[in-house]
Amino acid sequence: SRINEQINRGIFRGRGIEIKQVKAGAPIPADVEALVVFGPTKPIPAADWYYVDQFLLAGKSVVVLADPFDTAVYHMDDEQQMTDTHARPNGSNLAEYLKAYGIALHGDMVLDARSSDRIVVTQLEKQGQFTLQRQKELAYPPFVIARPQDFASGNVLVRNLPSLTLPYASSMSVTPEAKARAEKAGADAVSYNALIRSSSDSVSQTSGIDVDPARLYQSATTFQSDGPHTLAILASGTLESYFKGREVPEGVTKEKAAKGADSASQAPPTAGEPTSAKEAFIKDVRLDQGKGRLLVIGTNFGLESLNAEDVFEGFDLSKLTGQNMDFITDLRHYAATFQNWQIALGQKARFLDGTIAFIENVFDWAVQKDALV
Repeated sequence: SRINEQINRGIFRGRGIEIKQVKAGAPIPADVEALVVFGPTKPIPAADWYYVDQFLLAGKSVVVLADPFDTAVYHMDDEQQMTDTHARPNGSNLAEYLKAYGIALHGDMVLDARSSDRIVVTQLEKQGQFTLQRQKELAYPPFVIARPQDFASGNVLVRNLPSLTLPYASSMSVTPEAKARAEKAGADAVSYNALIRSSSDSVSQTSGIDVDPARLYQSATTFQSDGPHTLAILASGTLESYFKGREVPEGVTKEKAAKGADSASQAPPTAGEPTSAKEAFIKDVRLDQGKGRLLVIGTNFGLESLNAEDVFEGFDLSKLTGQNMDFITDLRHYAATFQNWQIALGQKARFLDGTIAFIENVFDWAVQKDALV
């Protein structure tokens, strides 16, 4: 809790940004200006996404930071050995929801052997009867660097950035259906802007992904380039609801479920009824479409969450009063979980300042104050 408070005060509140936690599965308060969906790793229930969907269609900004892979590089096991290195697909259904707004997440990992940052790793080395820890920096293809030529020209979010590192990023594209709708809609079409791309030297991998720095360092020259790949897309305009033509999900408040699907977006307003999408959102009227701004980025920038529920997952106070010593094993696991959070953050220490600068731009843009950027 103390670490989280330091992060919040130093990075966000100290720069004029107030972070407000929004509970999943609950209506989003009307005073929230921008919503960040941060690195979901599990399936999002339809009732939870319904509130995100309606918030977006009410004319507000939604920022999605995808976290397509559970990654570990030289993480500690419960016996304090740095043996855990893996990349496993996360179980999120985020891609399914995003298709409704015209964005396809590909579920791959983009690597770049020539335009990549360096990873800071700690390795254990035996010297006689002693085991020493040594830090090394290695060129690391999963830490893709995007440079000014890879950014959308003139866009306020990126035009002053010298570079940006996107770790373990997934690529994306505009769906064929969205392209077809845009051609028919003409002036009312949704605008899709490829905000960030990888270089032409990059490669997309969907299977057999190896994130071990030592092996990647040796094999990087054998990559068959197929870039560039789009790593962030900005969509703005009249978007259609994911739930258009569907029933309101179970668990959504009765007020929303009681209203007709077209009452806010098509029927003429009458006394006491909403006159705008924003007012409809505040009054809990279902929207089937609305003008919104959606920014999807194919990485969570390696910013892993830190909270007691994650660190002490499975904690049972009764074990402390039992007759066996199982709780000691549990304590080792909790300690390793916290250490691994520190290790993962330290591996990205080289480029954290640039990451925070970009995130500040995103938050300023998201509250629709481009001049702040």
